[in-house]
Amino acid sequence: MQFLFYLLAFVLGGAIALAVYIFVFKNAQKGRADQIVQKAQLEAESIRQKKAIEAKEHFLQLKEEHENRVNEKLAQLHERENNIRARETQLNQIQSELGHRQHDIDTAKN
Repeated sequence: MQFLFYLLAFVLGGAIALAVYIFVFKNAQKGRADQIVQKAQLEAESIRQKKAIEAKEHFLQLKEEHENRVNEKLAQLHERENNIRARETQLNQIQSELGHRQHDIDTAKN
C-alpha cells in the first residue's frame, strides 16, 4: 500500500512538474515570439524610412538634372535671341544705308 502511495505521488509529482514545465516553456516561447515580431516591425519601419529617404534623394536629383537642362536650354535661347537682335540691327543699318544711297541716286538723276 505504501508502495502504491509513493508510486501515485511520483506520478502526480511528475505530471505537475510536466504541466509547470509546459506552461513556463510556452510562456517563454510566446515572449520570444513577441520579441521577434517586435524586432521585425522595427526593422520594417527602419527599411521603410530608409527607402522613403532614398526616394526623396532620387527625386531631388532628378529635379536638379531637369532644372540644369532647362537652364541650359534657356541660355541657348537667350544666345539665339541675342544673335537675332544683332542680325536685325545689322540688317537695319544696311537698309538705312541703301535708303541713303537710293536717295542720293534719286537726287543725282534730277
